[in-house]
Amino acid sequence: MNPENLQLGDIIIFHAMDEQAEHAAMFSGYRDGFHWVIHTATGGIFEGLKESVLRPLKNEFYTVFRCQDSTLAATACEQLKAWAKYEIPYDQQRARLMHLVADCQTHLRNPQTYLKYAIEQNKSHFWHMVKFAARRDVSPVNELQLEHKRGLQCIQALILAFQVAEIRPFVKTITELGNRWVSNKHIVDIDGQAPESFSDHAAAVNDSEEYPDFNLSFKRKHRDENTFIPSHAAWNHPTQSADDFFGAHPLMLPLDAKITGPELFVMFLRQSQKFTSLGKLNVGPVTFTDVQKELHRSNSSLFLAQATKLKGDLIQKLAQSAPTTPTSPLSCFGSPTSSPLPRQDYGNNS
Repeated sequence: MNPENLQLGDIIIFHAMDEQAEHAAMFSGYRDGFHWVIHTATGGIFEGLKESVLRPLKNEFYTVFRCQDSTLAATACEQLKAWAKYEIPYDQQRARLMHLVADCQTHLRNPQTYLKYAIEQNKSHFWHMVKFAARRDVSPVNELQLEHKRGLQCIQALILAFQVAEIRPFVKTITELGNRWVSNKHIVDIDGQAPESFSDHAAAVNDSEEYPDFNLSFKRKHRDENTFIPSHAAWNHPTQSADDFFGAHPLMLPLDAKITGPELFVMFLRQSQKFTSLGKLNVGPVTFTDVQKELHRSNSSLFLAQATKLKGDLIQKLAQSAPTTPTSPLSCFGSPTSSPLPRQDYGNNS
C-alpha cells in the first residue's frame, strides 16, 4: 500500500531485513506536504514521544495494521498527540523490562507462551490502565518527579493509547479529581475501601518480582515523599466495578503494555480478528526545502517553550492541591492554556 491510503491511527511496524519487528509507530496524519507518524523513539535531537515525517527505511521495511474500529484508532492517536505536548522522554528502564521478556520469547520454541503471558498479566494489571486513563488530560508521567522522571517506550505508548481510548468514559481525570496526581505507588487510603485486586496490584508494583518468572533487580528502590490518590478512586463506571468490567470486557489490545515488545506485538496483531494486516507500506523518497527545514526548526523551538510552560503549569496545580499535612501510606499494600505543537522530527528514529 501507499502512504496516501493510510488512516489516522494505523499501526506501522518497522522491520529489519530478516523481517524481525524492531519498532512501531502510529500514523498521525498528512500536513505541510508530508505524511507523519507519532512514536516513542531514540536518536535525533529529542529521544521520546514525538511526531516524525514518514520516510523510506534503509535496508528495512514497513508493514501496516489497521484497527477495525476507526473511531477508537483516531481517539488513540489524539491521545498520543496530547501526551506528546509534555515532552515525554524515552524510558530506558521500561525498555529494559520489555527487552528482558522479548529475549526470553526469542529463545522459546513456542513464543505463543509469552503472548499468553502478556495477555494474562494485563488481566492482573488492569489498574495500570486506569492510572493512565486518569492522566489522559495531563502528562502521562509524574512531572513532580524531577530527579527520576519516567517516560514511555515505543510499544507501551501505542498499547496505552488504545487502552485509554477504550476505557476513558469510565475513568475520572486528574482535573476532575481536583488536580491530585493519580498513582499506584506512594499512595494514601482516601476512603479505606480499596478493592482487593487493587491492594494486590499496589503491592506487586513495589516488588522486584512484580512479574512472575522475572526478577526485576533494576527497579528503583527509593520511595517518593509525596502521597497520591490511588487509581481505584478514579474508576467511575455507572454500574460495574473495575473487576467486573475488565473481567467481562474484551479490550482491543489486551496486552500488558510494560512487557510487550515489537515481535510479541506483531504476533498479536496478526492473530487478532480486530486488526487487519494491510501488508507492506511503500514509502518514496522525501526531500525538504530550505523553507520547510526552517519551519521545522521554528516549530521545535516553539514546542520546547510550550512544553516547558505546560509542565510548569501542571507542577504548580499539583503542588497547590497536595495535602498540607502528611498522610499515612496504605499499610495494606505491602513493600515498597494554549495548545502547543507536539514534538516534530524530520527523521525516523527507532
